[in-house]
Amino acid sequence: MNLFIQISYKLFLLLSFTQCIGCENVPELAENADKFDFEQACPDADDIYPCECIFNDWNNTMNLNCTMVEGEDELAQVFASLPSLNFDSLVMSENRNVKILKAGVFGNVTFKELSFTLGVLEEVEAGALDGSMNTATTIEFDANDISIFPFETIEGFTNLRYLSLEKNSIAVFPRISSQSLNYLSLIWNPTGNFPADAFENLPSLIIVELGLSDVVSIEAGAFSNLSELYELGLEFNLLSHIPAGAFATSSANLDEIYINNNRIEEVEPNAFQAVNGMRIYLSDNKLTLLKEEVWRPLVEANVHLGLYGNPLECGCDLAWLVLEPELMHQVFANSQCADGVLLHDLDPGIFEDC
Repeated sequence: MNLFIQISYKLFLLLSFTQCIGCENVPELAENADKFDFEQACPDADDIYPCECIFNDWNNTMNLNCTMVEGEDELAQVFASLPSLNFDSLVMSENRNVKILKAGVFGNVTFKELSFTLGVLEEVEAGALDGSMNTATTIEFDANDISIFPFETIEGFTNLRYLSLEKNSIAVFPRISSQSLNYLSLIWNPTGNFPADAFENLPSLIIVELGLSDVVSIEAGAFSNLSELYELGLEFNLLSHIPAGAFATSSANLDEIYINNNRIEEVEPNAFQAVNGMRIYLSDNKLTLLKEEVWRPLVEANVHLGLYGNPLECGCDLAWLVLEPELMHQVFANSQCADGVLLHDLDPGIFEDC
């Protein structure tokens, strides 16, 4: 056995033993570590060429890389003769040949993680990934040209936690249902606005990323069903008006809302639900006023505001903030007026007569 592997394995057993006082079989395993058989389970290299199987002997998993396949037919041929095998991951990165993932292409082979990135994929057919419905935890198709994807099948992936299709060509916001999904990213797709019930059947979402997606408006209550929401990204969109209830949520864990680099001119009272310690990133928008009825309830509830790059007039509308240092403390230090003066440097004396 490789000496490094043998030492690492013994160290692993030692650490396990310290956390497992009374586990009778651990000393016996440690004593026989040099007899442990790290037999590689990968298929014969010739049978899966040009794909490559990499065996991880630390956790006995197989990982498949199919970056070098020359087309849909060759990809199908690789899996056509394989028996039922369980791989930990499948990777295809920077492949310039495969444009369609066809239904049943992976035969009886299953994966926990599927990653197809920086390619030319245009379509993923219904049934292409279904063999991994019970095993897949991660599905990633970032930086392709996908316009057709079987979102309607996601509900059947009962262990799926992570779904990302960043930088593709999805033109309509998809209907997705999943009880297990924690992370959803559709950044850099021309999806436009999403319906008010878009997340109704995604109750376990923790992170939602929808930046660079041509979103013009948000309907009240769109995120109200997300009781576990922690981070929401809507940066670099076309938002100009934030209505009451736009960011209402049942989550007590919401920590970050990114709506920077939009065109926001107006925010209505009660647009945001205050969560202690939450940060709202509003930089590089078109806000000219910080109306007390909108922002005081938030900063009083320990919500932090990032306002850099807005043409704030810094007139009497700011008196409520400037005259109460404990509230100003909730504003990011780089927030500034249209003339470049930092909000934290404004002279309270100027606002006393407001």
